[in-house]
Parts: sequence; structure tokens; C-alpha cells
Amino acid sequence: MQISRKDADYSDGELRFNWLINHPQEQVSNEERPAFKLTILDSRTQKSYEIPVVNNAVQAIHFQKISPPDYQQKLLQRYGSGIPVLDPSFKNTAVVESKITHVDGTRGKIQYRQYPIEQLYQQNDYEEVIHLLIWGRLPSFDEKHMLQRAFEEQARPHKSVIDAIGTFPRETPSFLMIIAGLSAWAATRPSTVPVFAGKILYHNDPEALDEAIIGTIAVFTTVVALVYCHQNDLEFTPPDPQLSIVENMPLMPRFCM
Repeated sequence: MQISRKDADYSDGELRFNWLINHPQEQVSNEERPAFKLTILDSRTQKSYEIPVVNNAVQAIHFQKISPPDYQQKLLQRYGSGIPVLDPSFKNTAVVESKITHVDGTRGKIQYRQYPIEQLYQQNDYEEVIHLLIWGRLPSFDEKHMLQRAFEEQARPHKSVIDAIGTFPRETPSFLMIIAGLSAWAATRPSTVPVFAGKILYHNDPEALDEAIIGTIAVFTTVVALVYCHQNDLEFTPPDPQLSIVENMPLMPRFCM
């Protein structure tokens, strides 16, 4: 399955957040270069420091350039340079910057890719929201249809997966059977497992990465359906290629029969 990456958060098969970790100087685009600075006067040394302010936030790593007084230098050498930022329970610390989700708890607002969550709930279905979250925009009619077909193709379990789940007593906790089912499924496709095939399996191969993303959704959904069928002694129904992902979810364990 091919997805247009015009607005996607990764390119050439490399996830953007991994790239940012290795290129911290590029975490702020030219359009987002700080226009404001936080000026700090260290009363211990009388030195002044300027910390960039971006999106009403500062990066803790910038505080490393604040030098301790000379009499503390030797004591602090073992702990690294700069001044640490202490914030127990993360009461005023943002741990990640997301280009996907915006949460404003004060105003009670949640946005995905700049779309209000209530708009997505009222106007868009599951496949459309998946496409928006992963590939950065709402899909066209053809892209949505391709996503549905790709899901159906990857949601058909191998007999060994069904057998692995079927060996458990029906009263076994669901999460244990789900783990076993996912492991059994991975065993049928070892070439798609990075730890087996190579850690850079999906780098520079966007089509393989797309297939893996869709496969992950399809496999997990199917394994959950298989576990439910086993626990309730129901017959598993393969996904219908004419139905959406959400419509297939209750069909596979025959919720709607």
C-alpha cells in the first residue's frame, strides 16, 4: 500500500522523533525560531544568561550553560555541568513536543493534527482518523478504500495463531492469550521482526513501514477477536473486504450475529 507523504511526520522510512533525537539543533524550524528570550541573572556569580522561549516553553538542556560558582566546581564535576532542573511529579514539566496532539486542559480542548476532537467524532470515521494521525491528513476516497482492503488482507490469521490461542484454558486472563497470539503471529512472519531481520529493516523503505503499521493494527484487532471467541466458545469469522475496520471488529467474534 502506498501512502502520500506530503504531510507525513516521517520520510524515507525514518521516524521523525528518532531523527530529532540525533539532530537536536533542528528541533525548531526556521519559522519557529525564538523571538523571545528568558534572561536569567545568577546572583551567585553575577553572570547573565539568555534562554530561548519557544511556544511559551524553555528547554531544560539550555540550563547546562549556567556555571556554578568556583568553590562548587570540583564538587559538581562528578554530576556534570550546568544547573539541574528539579520538578518532582512533573508538576510543571512538558516531557515531549507533539506535532500530532494538542491538549489544553485549562480550556478543555483536544486537537489531532489541528482538528478539534469533537469535529473528528462527528464528521469522520475510524479509517479517516487513522490516516490523519499516521500520515498527517484526511484520506481521499480511494486512499480510504485502499486502507480498508489492506487491513482485510493482513487480518487473516494463520492456523498456528488460532491453535496457539486455543491451547489456553478459556478462563485464562485475556492479556496473556493476547501476548501469546501476537507472538505466534510474529513467528509466521519473522522477516518483518527487526530484532530478527535487522534493526534498520524499515529505514529507507516507506512502503514496508506503511505495511507494518497497517499490519500492526490488523493483527492486534484480529488477535483480540480470536481471544474473545475462544473465551466465549464462539466461531471466528474472517474479516469481510467490503466492510470497514470498525464494522469488521464486531463481525470477527460474531458480536452482531
